[in-house]
Amino acid sequence: AFDNTSFKNAPTESDQAVQASLSLHPNPAKTRVNLEYRYPAYQPGDRFRLRLYGLDGRILQEHELPAGAGLQDYTLPLASLPAGTYLLTWSVNGALQAYRHLVHQ
Repeated sequence: AFDNTSFKNAPTESDQAVQASLSLHPNPAKTRVNLEYRYPAYQPGDRFRLRLYGLDGRILQEHELPAGAGLQDYTLPLASLPAGTYLLTWSVNGALQAYRHLVHQ
């Protein structure tokens, strides 16, 4: 199970509006979910990482995302996962920018 204290230093929603944005669609999803993300403070060399966790806290998928200025998109495959609820985190250079719940049907 997740310990909420691990996210205590995560940006608040108001911070995220200034620093970064992440949206998922569709959610709930069946075979894949489309992500749109923006990181206004982007600098060349920044590393964007996406992690998908099971509710037991295990990392089930980890992806290096395309990094760049402006709106970026990425398609996350879900077909290999059982139906359920997952936690998705997005970090830049190791710093958590956003997290979302994802429902896979």
